[in-house]
Amino acid sequence: MFSEVDPGQKERIVAALRAAGHVVAYLGDGINDAPALRAADVGLSVDSAADVAREAADRVDEASVRTRAPFWRSRPGTGVLVSTVVIAGVAVGLPYTAPGRLFGFAPMPLELLAAVLAITCAYIVATEVAKQWFFRSRPS
Repeated sequence: MFSEVDPGQKERIVAALRAAGHVVAYLGDGINDAPALRAADVGLSVDSAADVAREAADRVDEASVRTRAPFWRSRPGTGVLVSTVVIAGVAVGLPYTAPGRLFGFAPMPLELLAAVLAITCAYIVATEVAKQWFFRSRPS
């Protein structure tokens, strides 16, 4: 952790981490963060950040940002969707395969698998309800 760091030092820290082989993301919101935002592999800022920080950060395409629309009308990109489905399928299915048994994985009882699915569905519904409530309580 670093504190009381000037803009040049922030940029040098990011450069040193990248030189050591790390992938660096930097979150900044002020003018002093612009050099480090540019030096990072991924530069992040918020809407309320200084103009120079927003310009120095990497631009997320507006179409990729989640919106007020329900989640089924605001779908993720194809790569995110495919990788999520594949990873989830491997995570759930691996214990039922020979390689899974080789690593000592045990299949989840169907009741537990059903409970995890129900909790996941409840989470999706709760977040959607909360999102709709949040956007209704705020002016556009």
